Amino acid sequence: MADRWIRSRLQRTIQETDNAFETFHFADAANLLYQFVWKDFCDWYIETIKSTLRQQNGNDQELLEQHSAKQTMILVLDTVLRLLHPIMPFVTEEIWQKLPPLKTTKAESLAVVKWPSFNDVYIDEDAERDFALIQLVIAEIRSLRSQYRVPPSKQVNVFLYIPNIDDNEIITAQKSIIERVANALFNSVDHSPTIEASVKGFVKANIEIVVVLEGLIDIDKERSRIEKELTNIQESITMIEDKLNNKQFVTRAPVEVVEEKKIRLNEEQQRYERLENSLNALQ
Repeated sequence: MADRWIRSRLQRTIQETDNAFETFHFADAANLLYQFVWKDFCDWYIETIKSTLRQQNGNDQELLEQHSAKQTMILVLDTVLRLLHPIMPFVTEEIWQKLPPLKTTKAESLAVVKWPSFNDVYIDEDAERDFALIQLVIAEIRSLRSQYRVPPSKQVNVFLYIPNIDDNEIITAQKSIIERVANALFNSVDHSPTIEASVKGFVKANIEIVVVLEGLIDIDKERSRIEKELTNIQESITMIEDKLNNKQFVTRAPVEVVEEKKIRLNEEQQRYERLENSLNALQ
């Protein structure tokens, strides 16, 4: 799926970059390529295929997948360098010269190679939709890990309740990607799980993700930390509210100072709500 997804995303990027160049929106073109390279290609695709590239002495299917991943990676990087060449010619030329040559490329310089052309044959809406679901699941697991300060090096035990049959098939089929990228041990269950020393998150409102924290963090210590932080935030909220409820302050203080207090109050209230949810989620 990852190969189909990145090829589809590449075609959309080619199309959007072409439109940006044709309308002289060069900053937009640069930003489109930056987002694609940094997020789609590096953050997701390369992370997804790392273990595939490392495989040695695999079976025929594994070797085929490895070959496909290598070819796709080179194709994407070659195409991106062509798209970036007008914006940063010297760096892209230097990198391109070190790429393994593609069979369709005979030019000696990136400056004279053919400009990438959009081909809707490679647009794969199914792969984009399905991979987007996998991204949501991984992002939620990562978010829960981060909220409770679970070290990235530690593998977490994750239970997923996926009531929708289609979603269940998609996620279960990509179990290895989720385990690898989220550093998690994947478990699919047929009911809403209730597990001690765990936290729960949701994807698409109906997919439940439970991350087991037992053995990874001190639950009581984490509760104590959150409760202390909630107390501090509440004190800050009270102080700001007292200021804003003071008519003399509101009428005499500069408008920008009053607005700054209102923004700060909103931020503190949001922080309080997030931490309260984190505390309540500790089962």
